Amino acid sequence: MDDFYKLSDMAQAGRLRRMALISLKDYRLRIDALKALSYGRNAVFQVRTTDGRSYVLRISRPISGLDMRKQVRSEMTWLSALSHDTDLGVPKPVPTRSGDLSTTVSCEGIREPRECAVMTWLPGRVPGRRLARVTMRRLGELSARLHEHASSFKGATGVRDLDTVFFYGTPKTVMEGMPSSRRRVFNTVARLVQNAMDSLFSDRSQLHLIHNDLHRWNVKVAGDKLFAFDFEWLVRGHPVQDIAATFFYIQRRGDYPALRDSFAEGYTYYREWPEQYPGQLDVLVAGRFLFLLSRAAQDPVFLKQLAKDTVTQERLLREFLDKRRT
Repeated sequence: MDDFYKLSDMAQAGRLRRMALISLKDYRLRIDALKALSYGRNAVFQVRTTDGRSYVLRISRPISGLDMRKQVRSEMTWLSALSHDTDLGVPKPVPTRSGDLSTTVSCEGIREPRECAVMTWLPGRVPGRRLARVTMRRLGELSARLHEHASSFKGATGVRDLDTVFFYGTPKTVMEGMPSSRRRVFNTVARLVQNAMDSLFSDRSQLHLIHNDLHRWNVKVAGDKLFAFDFEWLVRGHPVQDIAATFFYIQRRGDYPALRDSFAEGYTYYREWPEQYPGQLDVLVAGRFLFLLSRAAQDPVFLKQLAKDTVTQERLLREFLDKRRT
């Protein structure tokens, strides 16, 4: 297992903490306390400074096929522009002493350098399962305004296009380990989704950055304002793909239709609804689990979390296919 994920290995946790402290030397912050929040896919820390402020430090795990330095700096560049150009609730990157928006750090005991970034702490609470219609409306508004800003933003480079179902590569081992009946369902859906994506990407003139993971656990609610965070899966794509990622995480709820309507109400207050034909969103929502499988195939902890969901997803995908046949 990757050394990043040995959660029971206190020595490894100590190495990640040392890496965090090494990275903080590149910042003009007077550190009072450092608290580990997660040793999951990334290592995340809360940084408290002597003036009473809090920040988030993220140590990004390398991802096969991605230049993490370009990926993280593109993410931070967009966040910096959003913080400067808009009043949207997003974390603001903290520059290093040299003015960079992230820093590359090596530490003994960790196999390769990691890209580290510091951002401002966001207020509020994560709604999670307590997802009210008013929150979804605000999420629609936030999504639309992110898309509006991204449509004219040209500052990020090196970000990949979300133009393939298995974005991080085909999860061969995962797929081969499935029962043949389940594998046929997943492969059938993969072909449908790829066809939809090929049609969508036949015109690349309107591509722009999208969050690609804007769901109920990646936002905070503070009063009547919604804050978005965790832009690490940033890609170039189409707004309808971003919305599909959002809807994927609420599709099993009994109030799913109402939440979709609330989101659309908020979105269309600022922008035209991006779905090009009826059912396009449903196809892309169906494809989201395949995207996650692709990502999880190179991430042991994430893969373990997703493994139990394949049975449920098979049922959902069968229902999706049945609806298309009627």
